[in-house]
Amino acid sequence: MSLSPASKDNGLYPGHLTATTSARQPPRPVLRSCELCRRRKVRCDRQKPCSSCSEARHVCVYPSGRGRAPKRSRQAMDTQLGERLSRLESIIKSLGSHVDTAGSTMAPNSDSSATDAAQSEGSRSEEKLTSSSPSRNPPVDKQLGRLMIDKTGSYYLSNVLWASLANEIDELRDLLLSPAAEEDCEDMLQFEEISDTSPSVGSSAAMLGFRSIAASLLSFHPSLSQAVTLYSLFTENVVPMVRIFHMPSMSRIYWDAIASPAILDKNMEALLFAIYYSAVISISGEQCLDVFGVTREVALEKYRFAVEQALARADLLNTQSMILLQAAVVYLSALRNEDDSRTTWSLTSLVFHIAQSMGLHRDGTAFGLNPFEVELRRRLWWHICILDTRSSEYHGYEPIVHGFAFDTRLPLHVNDADLLPDMISAPPERDEATDMTLFLIRCETMSVGLKIARAPPIMLRTPGPSFNHCLPLADRERLVQELEQRLEEKYLRHCKPTVPYLLLASTVARLVLARFRLMLHYPLSAKRTEAATHPDPGLDTSNRDWLFLTSIEVLEQSSVLLTHQEMGKWNWYSKTHIQWQAVAFVLFELCSRPPSLICDRAWDCVTTVYGGWKMKRNQGKGPLWRPIRRLMAKALYVRETQQASLRSSQKQVLAKEAKPSVRS
Repeated sequence: MSLSPASKDNGLYPGHLTATTSARQPPRPVLRSCELCRRRKVRCDRQKPCSSCSEARHVCVYPSGRGRAPKRSRQAMDTQLGERLSRLESIIKSLGSHVDTAGSTMAPNSDSSATDAAQSEGSRSEEKLTSSSPSRNPPVDKQLGRLMIDKTGSYYLSNVLWASLANEIDELRDLLLSPAAEEDCEDMLQFEEISDTSPSVGSSAAMLGFRSIAASLLSFHPSLSQAVTLYSLFTENVVPMVRIFHMPSMSRIYWDAIASPAILDKNMEALLFAIYYSAVISISGEQCLDVFGVTREVALEKYRFAVEQALARADLLNTQSMILLQAAVVYLSALRNEDDSRTTWSLTSLVFHIAQSMGLHRDGTAFGLNPFEVELRRRLWWHICILDTRSSEYHGYEPIVHGFAFDTRLPLHVNDADLLPDMISAPPERDEATDMTLFLIRCETMSVGLKIARAPPIMLRTPGPSFNHCLPLADRERLVQELEQRLEEKYLRHCKPTVPYLLLASTVARLVLARFRLMLHYPLSAKRTEAATHPDPGLDTSNRDWLFLTSIEVLEQSSVLLTHQEMGKWNWYSKTHIQWQAVAFVLFELCSRPPSLICDRAWDCVTTVYGGWKMKRNQGKGPLWRPIRRLMAKALYVRETQQASLRSSQKQVLAKEAKPSVRS
């Protein structure tokens, strides 16, 4: 029972890799499960080799001897049973005490204690954020739960007491049941699971805004030639920004799937529609009309409906499937380009908790998963964290991941070609640019950004002294300096500006570093943006000039991402990354500074990025957009006034110069 490399629903492998040798019948029946199935606690079909071992490409070894284990001593068994029961009693008492403690902390009229608890929790959140490295995150290690894995996916028991209870029950079962009896018990449980009705998808449908689910989505699939084109667009335009797949395996899955759309698994169908939707998102209206013969709006409406229906049909709310989670992540990564409502932010929170329930927040090495699967889980988890931080920032909220303890390590700096489904050890990281360079730059900057940009969420609800728990400015400056050095040594020195993808990676890195320097000395708040008409009067002239130049640098890097021709196929993603701090400060300064060359340079940057970021008729309604629009209007008025005054002055000068010549 493992999310093994050949599992049909793990989102990693093509159908032809899941073929087993179960057709070869053994010469005589086997009465006991093989060692791998017993260790993973999965159903063994007792073939030679069994299907689980064949799929996982493990050597199938059965215990020696006859089917039944030797008879145990009754006295020894009674002693062991007594010890097990005592441990179970202590675990149950601990669970009861936790419930009582939780109830007492929720009692009314306890405002002061709640405030104290909030402040202490904020301190703990600060500690958990100091590093994403498992070796430096003891609060996570102490709460090691249990990853339950079967052929439908994985789910995680995070509470150490419940995990201990599950382990004790398993050990009691091993103690009481002989191997043959255990197989009978498993047969009974498997029959009950098969006979159980499938879960209702009503909640998933309602969550995505549907009253009913379409009987079939077959008519929404593109033609074979269009599917080939859509996948080409997906690999070129979307995958570099959403690096959650092993593309050699993904390609084989895709070609098998589009060849027979009528018999697709529901999870795979959702992934296909997510690919189609994101591919259309990544192209312009002219490209869509030329390639598919319909407007971009029509294509987006079609595939968005289809992917949302497919996610609901596959019961996203209750999924344990890596494929379905990947589909949801691709969909949400693309949705922000079209819809700036809180839909993406809300659904990202849901996806975050689904990933947590599957144990993605725990590094796969802690559960003995194979290196290939560990790597895919890391990629998916870190991209979900990036989605969370970006969508939360856009709407002015705290990301869930901020203050959330996890020990999932960064993905490896390798190419997809370095990874193989049956590998037994992780490949060495490359000292050169790879497929993962941009993604790892984004992961590392996100991790540092969480530490320097915000107070933990609990602090935002507790005014006054609780903000003293934030890292001192000197420590945050040190974090940014260390990040800059690390990025330069590991990634940027390999980024050749002649390669568009690597130019994109280096531009993103330098943009984020400049943004961090600005955030340290001029953190943006909606209240400040709403109320202020000029920069903080406490800033001296030298600091204001430095912040002004830093803000211009941020906007110039953003302008490169939006306008550089060779990076045009990725600007669908760049358009959703709005640099609020830089725009706000530049607009503040333009409202108060006299005309100058540096102001002209700043104005060119602002107008370029302001027009490039998504500003459709139904967009720009977020809490930060409203004050930014007002600042833009004020800056435009000030600039036009200054330009008019300058033109008037120039006319007066010309008139004065012309008068003597007329007299002469």
